[in-house]
Amino acid sequence: FGAVRDWFPQMIPLPTANLPEAVRSQDPNLAWQATHQLQGGHLSLKVGPRVLCFSSLRRYDGWPAWTAFRQTVLERLVATGIFASVERLGLRYINFFRLPILEHLNCEFTLVGSPVGNWSSTCRFEIPDSGVLKALLIANRITLNADGESIPGSLLDIDCLIPCQLSGGDFLQAHERLGETLHDKSKELFFSLLKPELLASLNPEY
Repeated sequence: FGAVRDWFPQMIPLPTANLPEAVRSQDPNLAWQATHQLQGGHLSLKVGPRVLCFSSLRRYDGWPAWTAFRQTVLERLVATGIFASVERLGLRYINFFRLPILEHLNCEFTLVGSPVGNWSSTCRFEIPDSGVLKALLIANRITLNADGESIPGSLLDIDCLIPCQLSGGDFLQAHERLGETLHDKSKELFFSLLKPELLASLNPEY
């Protein structure tokens, strides 16, 4: 906490912090859960005995700024000696649309002969791609509750994971390259999913 206090001045215990370490370590569903959240504005850092998770909430400053920020914080954390080894790296984007997204994707689903594009539905896929596992969650016609407001829409949740067995120092040298790989795979999947009409309406910059 002392190494990153200037970025994350607030530390919030999470519910898992109340569980004994012996219980957390023996339960596969808890072993990778964070116990505390460090908060600084729209940025947060969740930490636990086996996990470190950077998050940008509600606002995203872009990949170059995010990469530079993550590199600086990681350098400080690795210098504390808390990393024994790193087993995997992940990058997750949760994209919210104020429309029924299934009707605008390059995919088609039917159930008992009926199209499902206008239904409330959730589906998940795990897509292996050159050593990267891309987990895709599509949630159509959901309601997002934010700041006391209920907003109808849909989610495209893309979580890309890559396994690695690296020491803390080696990870610091390799994480930017691995992060670029995950970022490229995430972008490829996102842009390939959207139909041209929806993509054009978002005014993308390449």
